[in-house]
Amino acid sequence: MIDLDGFRQYLTEEEMAGNTVVAYIGALRQYAAQYDDITKANLIAYKQEQLARHKPATVNLRIAAMLSYCRFARIPMRLKAVKMPTRTSIDNVITPEQLSAL
Repeated sequence: MIDLDGFRQYLTEEEMAGNTVVAYIGALRQYAAQYDDITKANLIAYKQEQLARHKPATVNLRIAAMLSYCRFARIPMRLKAVKMPTRTSIDNVITPEQLSAL
């Protein structure tokens, strides 16, 4: 049984920002609509389903929400976050033409 109201109160007591509370409760509601209980297998399935639909940052936010709920419910659980792709940026590199103009 997933306790949304108790979790909301826990997040408020932990001084989470309002938008974080909304996001975490939303992730928990979404999980609860698909699964009855929190197990490692269910969390992995949820993570894979989220990866198919959303960007890694969104999936990591929802994983953080679920792990926060596990701490609240005293369920020992570990789940790896999705690795974020690193971007290489060359916006601040001068071109050969700019170099020769110096």
